[in-house]
Amino acid sequence: MFGSLGYWASSKGMVAVPDLSGMTEAQASTALSNVFLTYSKTTNTQTSDSNLVGKVATQSVSAGTLANYESNIVISIYEFVCIPVWSDWYNVGSPYNYSSCSPSNTQTYSQNQQRDSTNCGPQSETRTITVTISCSYCSTLPNYTVREYEYSYYSEDCVWEYAYDTTYDGCGSLPPISKVFITKNIVCT
Repeated sequence: MFGSLGYWASSKGMVAVPDLSGMTEAQASTALSNVFLTYSKTTNTQTSDSNLVGKVATQSVSAGTLANYESNIVISIYEFVCIPVWSDWYNVGSPYNYSSCSPSNTQTYSQNQQRDSTNCGPQSETRTITVTISCSYCSTLPNYTVREYEYSYYSEDCVWEYAYDTTYDGCGSLPPISKVFITKNIVCT
């Protein structure tokens, strides 16, 4: 009797396997049972796209392929997995400390990277690296001059202000390139 039942099942013919992509498991089950096919599940497929969660990721027999009635189609379903997204590295403060930078030395500075945790729950994380750079860059910067006031001198009805115009190289290295003494704002009443 079993042999005749097997003959009866195989004599039912063949059916085209439906395209299950984008269907939920329930929709895929209905689509398969409508054409007299069965299904089973394999390991889920991970995704960080919340729009795919719960939908068919793969099927063992391609859509449109002819299969015997009551053949089993193996499917996998998308499940959500958090994949952190990290920002680009950004500087923490200035890369150069001009007061101690000269073309012949190096400096270190920190860079941070922030994780975007919107798809991973409320936790957040920052990671920091230390970067070593050559100060030769600052030697390409133009020299600059600043007026540095030293003191004021009072003489009878006059106020004399003494200052220096100090010129530094682009690195701000010490000693300065030049320091010119000037007298400024001599005010007499």
